[in-house]
Amino acid sequence: MNLTDINELDTFKAALEYASSGIPVFPCREKRPLTSHGFKDASTNLDQVKAWWQQFPDANIGSPTGLNSFVLDVDLPDGPASLADLEKANGSLPETLEQITGSGGKHLFFKLPQDIKIKNTAGKIGKGLDIRGSGGYVILPPSLHPSQQKYQWQGNATLQEAPAWLVEKIIGKGSKYLPDSFDNAPASARSHLKTIASAKEGQRNDTLNASCFSLGQLIAQGDFTKKEIIKYIYAAAEATGLPTAEYFKTIQNGIEAGKDSPKSGVAALKRSLKELNVFPWPIVDRAMFYGFAGEFVEFATEYSEADPIAVLATFLSRFGVEAGRSPFVLAGEQQHARVNAVLVGQSSKARKGTSFMPIRELFKFSEDEWKLSHVSHGPLSSGEGLIFAVRDERTEYIVDRQKGSGKDVTVDLGIKDKRLFVLDQEFAGALSCSKRDGNTLSSIIRALFDGHKVEPLTKTSKITATDPHVAIVTHITTHELSSKMDTVEAFNGFANRFLWLCVRRPKLVAFPTALDEKKLQSFRMRLLDILKSSVEYNEICFDPEARTFWADIYPSLSQDRPGLPGAIMNRAETNTIRLALLYALLDSSSEITITHLKSALAFWDYCEQSTHFIFGEVEFDSTERRIIEALREVDEMDTRALYDVFSRNITKRRLENALSSLIASSRIVVEKRKTGIRGRPKNIFSLYEKNELNENKSDVPDE
Repeated sequence: MNLTDINELDTFKAALEYASSGIPVFPCREKRPLTSHGFKDASTNLDQVKAWWQQFPDANIGSPTGLNSFVLDVDLPDGPASLADLEKANGSLPETLEQITGSGGKHLFFKLPQDIKIKNTAGKIGKGLDIRGSGGYVILPPSLHPSQQKYQWQGNATLQEAPAWLVEKIIGKGSKYLPDSFDNAPASARSHLKTIASAKEGQRNDTLNASCFSLGQLIAQGDFTKKEIIKYIYAAAEATGLPTAEYFKTIQNGIEAGKDSPKSGVAALKRSLKELNVFPWPIVDRAMFYGFAGEFVEFATEYSEADPIAVLATFLSRFGVEAGRSPFVLAGEQQHARVNAVLVGQSSKARKGTSFMPIRELFKFSEDEWKLSHVSHGPLSSGEGLIFAVRDERTEYIVDRQKGSGKDVTVDLGIKDKRLFVLDQEFAGALSCSKRDGNTLSSIIRALFDGHKVEPLTKTSKITATDPHVAIVTHITTHELSSKMDTVEAFNGFANRFLWLCVRRPKLVAFPTALDEKKLQSFRMRLLDILKSSVEYNEICFDPEARTFWADIYPSLSQDRPGLPGAIMNRAETNTIRLALLYALLDSSSEITITHLKSALAFWDYCEQSTHFIFGEVEFDSTERRIIEALREVDEMDTRALYDVFSRNITKRRLENALSSLIASSRIVVEKRKTGIRGRPKNIFSLYEKNELNENKSDVPDE
């Protein structure tokens, strides 16, 4: 296919076409990546590309630069004139691969010169002329610019080599070409190698000796072996122009001296560093949108910014409450159609709250049609408050002193209908309340999930709830969660009574439209029939095929999982059965089929991916969390300042253990810093993410 033919495709088909041709792509909203790690997530895997565009059907197409090509970005209004001046002074550029951007500028693509690393620059070679190379990306046709103009391929020219004068302008006249092979060298060695290769005449030998000494220290602390690094050192030394006999002796002497003088402090800590585990944003398996639920979610989110995942989770939880306690699956004990969910957004713009609006409209039945459950909008603050909403009738024995007799008198009629759906959009408040001494919210939520009779031991009025049928959907941001969630709440079973789901705004809709009332009424009537059939069921069993399938997958679902995510996912089998029951009821089926199980597993798989994305792989206690919180407030802290965070009410061993754990999991970094000519060096601690941010400031998208 010619590139100009891609102009006529939609972005989904175009993304597949690029990936099939070996061009890595990733989805963007306008120019902002929709993947967790931006251009670093770019892929040519067709299944991955399909999954992205199924999740973000209107996404633009991003592609990283600096792999096999770089881009000359000619921006309006100044770029064309600047380029004309350059060509007049140096010669014309070859006719190469070109695209017109949505803003009216153009991108000229050139082959990446051999042995030269071209980085992003802005305006370096002329006003309005930017370079997109290593660490950058561009948007590809037929993506849509905010101006509503499409990116378009221009002509059918092929990728050409850049003229020498353009390359020299980009990297600087007289600059040494650093071997690309340095990118394959151990990460901790690269800066030393580039220092060697770029040494100026008159300083080459001293620079080589000092850098080899540092590399020798890294060898001594176990970062890499001499055998792994020596070829890169030779390549860097050769780039300086030093005679072979001279640099060979300097290298050997420098390395051996460094090995004999290993670093202490920070080097010892670095030896304990583990590889940072980074999880991508969860990928949706369309099987979770099976049947009525999937059809309604597609209808509800067509012209809305609500995340389909959030709408689906809210609908399933609300539907389970309406269906009541009558239908159940017998798995050890009765499992009812009751699930809790936490919708976790990376910011307040994740549109978590908009997910309930279509659910509210769907469940608008008259009293004659369906008796709706009670809906509470919270906030969740105490366990007693939850029990009070579904409390039993309460009687007291009242003595008539005049007659000298007594009798049981009803003092509270209680709540006959034990169905309660709680939508609390501020889960951070509930987490804060659960940490207060004497607060029973956490224990009551656990008891309600299990569905047994709840009888909190209180000093004053005794309230109970028999056969409660309560489900909770609540919202929180990742920032709020990191500051509020305590490890004890995860391990005491509070967190694993919820399905944790990553949600975000999938698209921008400047003018959301109301739901089509005619279609909504059609869904409403279908749902009414489903609800009426659901209450007629009692025990729902697996059909033979589903029973065999469940027996096969049960061991993997039931296995213990390590760490904080494991504690949160240790009710995998219970939640999967409940989800399968919900899908069966929505099918008006008296049996759970393999289709219902696979839909439930697809939903649970998204929960597992979300849990890893939200919580990572590491466990962190309150000491570690307080250190992280303190370092978020300032750029860096020394040991004395960290002691002050705990009002000096912490042992040296406990602080050291917490710091070692944070360093090992790459959440903080430590640097030895001199305090004066004779002063002892200090340990300076800072957040890993802040250091990473400073290092990656060159990751700039196209304009």
